Amino acid sequence: MSDSLAQPEDDLLRHLDHLRSESTRLLDTPLQARGEFHQGFIEMAAPDETGLAWISGWMPRSLPLEFAAVLLDRRKIPAAVALTAYPREDLPPDAHAVVGVLRADWQPSGPDAELFLFFGEGLRLHLRGVTPLQVVGPPDAIRHFEGVRAKCTGALTASLMRLITSAESWVPETGNAAGFPSFAAVDRLLVLPGFGCIAGGWAMSPVKQVARFALRCGGRVLHADPSATYRRPRPDLLESFPGCGGGMTDGAGFVAVFRGPIIAAEFVDPILKVVFADGTSTNHAVPAPVLGRIGHSAMDEVLGLLPSLPYEAFFPEFALAMGRDVAARLGTVDPWRVAPTPHAVVVALPRDRSDLFLVLEEIRHLAGGLPAAAGFVFLAERGAARADALALFVGLSEGLGLGVPMSLFLVDDVEQALHLAGDALAAVGADRFLFVGTGVVLSAEGWRAALAALAAVGPDDPGPRVLRVTSDAVASPRREEDPADVFAWSAERFRAVLPDLPTFLGGRHGDNGFRAAGAVRMGPADDGIAGERTGGGRTGSVLAGRVNAAIATQRQRVAAP
Repeated sequence: MSDSLAQPEDDLLRHLDHLRSESTRLLDTPLQARGEFHQGFIEMAAPDETGLAWISGWMPRSLPLEFAAVLLDRRKIPAAVALTAYPREDLPPDAHAVVGVLRADWQPSGPDAELFLFFGEGLRLHLRGVTPLQVVGPPDAIRHFEGVRAKCTGALTASLMRLITSAESWVPETGNAAGFPSFAAVDRLLVLPGFGCIAGGWAMSPVKQVARFALRCGGRVLHADPSATYRRPRPDLLESFPGCGGGMTDGAGFVAVFRGPIIAAEFVDPILKVVFADGTSTNHAVPAPVLGRIGHSAMDEVLGLLPSLPYEAFFPEFALAMGRDVAARLGTVDPWRVAPTPHAVVVALPRDRSDLFLVLEEIRHLAGGLPAAAGFVFLAERGAARADALALFVGLSEGLGLGVPMSLFLVDDVEQALHLAGDALAAVGADRFLFVGTGVVLSAEGWRAALAALAAVGPDDPGPRVLRVTSDAVASPRREEDPADVFAWSAERFRAVLPDLPTFLGGRHGDNGFRAAGAVRMGPADDGIAGERTGGGRTGSVLAGRVNAAIATQRQRVAAP
């Protein structure tokens, strides 16, 4: 039907695709598995999602080792086969064992699948799959080929070897079967959905030069950004690989950024591809323990891998992806107790136990003088502080007989209370509210000023009445970028603008995006209210601060006329 490969270095995949296209014209041919045309068996198959399956079995020596075919497994599937052969003692003298690849869009139909491979003139000849067919993973099939390669006599042996090391192949753990010494591993792989991955590891070969890297996660292939890939020394490898001494380990380490719109569900079974200067490659499975997800808590680790991250050209996209990831993981607002109130004082309870006691002690003193229409709405985290928060809430709401409406809602991340407050306000039926974020402890004077701002809120206020927390003896001038973590506003207008507010690491940055979202910032005439800031709610690292600044800048550019 077609000329065979003349040279082992020819493109085997292209040749197989050509043969498979020929087989599509044979799909209307009637297929009959007659005994006199049965030629041998397929004993093992290792299909993958790319449409390439390694197979092994046996057939007569007189038959060709590459051909167009039609695979029958409950349905007809166009296919192409390329095999090499080797002797096996259990076979008749006129037969030999075969191993190679089947190009077909096929996965076994079940554990007891009846598999036939029809080929030859009029598709009369056929190989039959043993029952049950031994289905293995591609790495097992590669190891089988590696074990018999020295005995193979077929002309396609070299081409099959090149297929293992080709840039198109994603069979994992091909280093040993590559035919040349090659070593690589990933020490850490961090993913950020919507952006890609940052990987750190090492790769070296004493006979070939490493040129670039690629990464496959699930069905998505990402290529390393050459402008953000760098090598670093790994002297620790000398002990394990004494034959790779000299200057080889000086540049064996690498850090690479793999850009692409990967989603969390695709972050499975990652495989690193090391591509060498001559176009060959080896694949290396990434073990599960080294996988991680980039988040607020991993900022220092990200900088450890890529210290230049804040200065890279893609940093704005990285920052926006982090903001989107935070928004995607806000979680639910679950009511523990709901007490309706028209004027809600929303307090995000801190994680720190001592700060939690301090905040609630101030509220205990305040509660007796709260305006009649007001009530407290507490947001507490489901984490380690939950037990203390519940105990203190019950003592405050029931044990002291204060007669003030008090509600408690549980959230995943209390630092994101600003974005979670909307659901709580709707649940208690508030028409106006005062918001006090994490990391803020108001004094008695500060609470009086905050409650005055709540009382002054009008239904048509175009923006929040933001109060600046200060403990300075001399108040400094108010600035537009002052944190908006204590403010009062209309609940309806707040919920309307909330979808347009960006999510920041640590829950806040500057005015929290109110101005960019079109909310006109308002404020009392005084320069600040008395209080102090604790460690809660801080971004916790310089990198997180840079991320938040980049998010704010991008949002302002979008909002600019």
